[in-house]
Amino acid sequence: YPEHDWKAILNSEVQRSKNYWKDLNNQRAFFDDFAKTHHISQPEDWRKISYRQIVDNGGAAVLRHYSSLFSALKTLYPELEWNTNKVRTRMPQKYWKDQNNQRKFLTEFARRHNINDVNDWSTVKYSTVVNEGGGSILRQYSTLHKALQCLFP
Repeated sequence: YPEHDWKAILNSEVQRSKNYWKDLNNQRAFFDDFAKTHHISQPEDWRKISYRQIVDNGGAAVLRHYSSLFSALKTLYPELEWNTNKVRTRMPQKYWKDQNNQRKFLTEFARRHNINDVNDWSTVKYSTVVNEGGGSILRQYSTLHKALQCLFP
């Protein structure tokens, strides 16, 4: 029966034992296969993948074990460097409330935009930070300037 998609049939939740997806090796095998079929070869490539795409490709049972797609990827691929500025996925709840995560984002933003001096920030538009994934950070402060003052005293 070559016309059947056996991989999809075998990956269906019906075929899995109750504890199958609790095993990190099985979870990782799912993501390895997903990465292969979606041409993902480096962490930044996950930026174009949504939570919904994982669910639509049979990953709902895997994602139930995590607060976000990003959390799953960090757990299943601990050997990789996960740069939150390059991998734009939904972050775990309260991730951006942590000032260390906020600083890390803005430090990387500054590096990418050649911001070397406090005065260089005056040319940065609020919308630029938002468009690069910093909206959740900026919503916590009245202005970009206020965020910078609080995070880099």
